[in-house]
Amino acid sequence: RPYPPAAPIITNVTASSMRVSWDEPESYDVNITGYSIQLAQGIHGSFRLVHNSSDTLCELTGLSGREIYRVRIIALSTVYPSAPGDPAWVTTLPPKVPSPPMNVKFD
Repeated sequence: RPYPPAAPIITNVTASSMRVSWDEPESYDVNITGYSIQLAQGIHGSFRLVHNSSDTLCELTGLSGREIYRVRIIALSTVYPSAPGDPAWVTTLPPKVPSPPMNVKFD
């Protein structure tokens, strides 16, 4: 069974997306075949699978603005998956507010 991956690194955070990357963990001489990315919304939300990847980088989209998320990674192998890694915490940016109308005329 591989070691759990360390907490992922979260970058490029917007109101609706984030980039998640992580380092490949030690594998105990077991072949790591991929990763499961799990996401939890809010402080008490349950983790759910949102993406499987063979790479150590993914883009998560469709998120809500101004929301706390926790992201964790599980390494998959030919034998057993790792335990979940420590989560990274992130708050998405506020949604963009539309610009006020310009050159409004009243008759």
